[in-house]
Amino acid sequence: GPPRPPPPPVGSAAHMAAAAAAAVSQHDAAAAAAAAAAAAAAAAAVGNGPTNLAAQLAAAQPEQRRAILGEQLYPLVERHEPSAAAKVTGMLLEMDQSEVLHLIESPEALSSKVQEAMAVLRQAGQMPAGAAAAASEGVIEASE
Repeated sequence: GPPRPPPPPVGSAAHMAAAAAAAVSQHDAAAAAAAAAAAAAAAAAVGNGPTNLAAQLAAAQPEQRRAILGEQLYPLVERHEPSAAAKVTGMLLEMDQSEVLHLIESPEALSSKVQEAMAVLRQAGQMPAGAAAAASEGVIEASE
């Protein structure tokens, strides 16, 4: 295809918006299904907690690393945003691997990034109004 523009800085709002736009494309359902299948395969192959995560990633093929990270990240994101967990997890997995590892290890960092991702989704009009209102109330309470 045509040459792609350089990606925005990792973790920036623009980067997350680009990831959201990519996730929303017509490949969304197929990508989600493939990611779920890969995550299930990774879970079956792995069976260990996050303690060995760095070692697993080092041993894994590059295309498997995203599935391994997603498998660890999804349940953590689901606690914050059950209605948008798959979409938010996909957005977070667009970040650099070391940043994703940090999110898995740091509940505070994860919470902050999940809120950021939800704000991007709301701006992109991807969230139902009720969920957006509930999410924004959570942001207001957290910032007080």
